[in-house]
Amino acid sequence: MQTLVLTFVSLGNVTTREAIDWALTYPKIVKGITVIARVMNDIMSHEREQATDHMASTVQTCMKQYGVTVEEAIEKLKIVLEEAWMDMMQDYLEQKYPMTLLKKGISFGQSIDFFCKREDLYTLPSNLKATLTSLYVKFA
Repeated sequence: MQTLVLTFVSLGNVTTREAIDWALTYPKIVKGITVIARVMNDIMSHEREQATDHMASTVQTCMKQYGVTVEEAIEKLKIVLEEAWMDMMQDYLEQKYPMTLLKKGISFGQSIDFFCKREDLYTLPSNLKATLTSLYVKFA
């Protein structure tokens, strides 16, 4: 949430005091982003983190709460992610708040999705090298 609010503040004059106050009320789009960030990161980093002394993750909590396997917990958490996206899109489509902020919120969620969808690029950013190279280097 703090990173998203800082993103809003970085927009300068576009972001009013009312917009920040709105973001701090934890609307659906902000809640969705925080859920997506936490759950996607926990799904991606679960195995690696369990190899060391680490605090319980969302995956472990889900496993314990429902008495399910890792795979089943991840499937349940994917439903939570889908619901978070639907909530975000509802706020976006209702357009009750400044569109610039709503678009930034959606873009922020998409960035989290990119960083955590296939591998943990947030914790292991060196894995981004091939992707960034393909974006900026023209092959003959």
